[in-house]
Amino acid sequence: MFGGLFLGTLLLCYFFPNASTDPEAGLIMWLPDEVDFLQGERVSVSHQEAETLPPDTEYLKMAYTPVSEFGGKTRIWDGFSATLILSGTDRRSLHEPEICLDAQGWEIVRRVPQTVETKSGPLEVMNLELGKWWINEGEYVLDGAGQKIRLRAHYVYWWVSKVGSTAHTDERVMQTVLDNFLRNKNYRWGYPSVFIHADVTRPGPESFEESRSRVLDFIKEFAPRFQKSLGAKVGGQVKEMGERARH
Repeated sequence: MFGGLFLGTLLLCYFFPNASTDPEAGLIMWLPDEVDFLQGERVSVSHQEAETLPPDTEYLKMAYTPVSEFGGKTRIWDGFSATLILSGTDRRSLHEPEICLDAQGWEIVRRVPQTVETKSGPLEVMNLELGKWWINEGEYVLDGAGQKIRLRAHYVYWWVSKVGSTAHTDERVMQTVLDNFLRNKNYRWGYPSVFIHADVTRPGPESFEESRSRVLDFIKEFAPRFQKSLGAKVGGQVKEMGERARH
């Protein structure tokens, strides 16, 4: 399926290279500085991502980790990360997440569409359930019994247009084709995603479900503050924070 989408994108770029870009986007490039008891830290675009993303792509990534007054080392499943990517004039700004996840060694165990009930209405997102063997510096990480440890994670994403959103990549590609063909327009798509590890010290289903719930709770609270079709407005985040502080 993804090979066909990639080919379709190439054909789109070939046949409609001069479609004008609408500057208005459906995303506000904002993520919270902290979430519950987790402190956010901005993460720079990696060298690999910098090579693949066109220069006019907008990119914002935050890593959220616990704040320890004793300076203790956090575990990879204690926090999570959230990313917003907004395309520019070049359609190569956005690609299927499976490409990057595969390059990082993740196996996609299941693709599960999920509906998040936000304060502004339902939002459909795609949850990729992931797994891979834990390898550190070229060596398998072993548990106390000498067995290899299987990492599990959730990668939840969706596509945001000027007027709405979709959890399905093929719908995003088809809409882009129609916009180019019928309107000679290239609309800027946004791509929010959230990534979280499950706690490997609790290998049962409860830990995996708990990590999934943490991601969906984050999306439920904050998507209406960065996605315009859910009511987000530029400057609204600062106003909302001020109102919370007064109460």
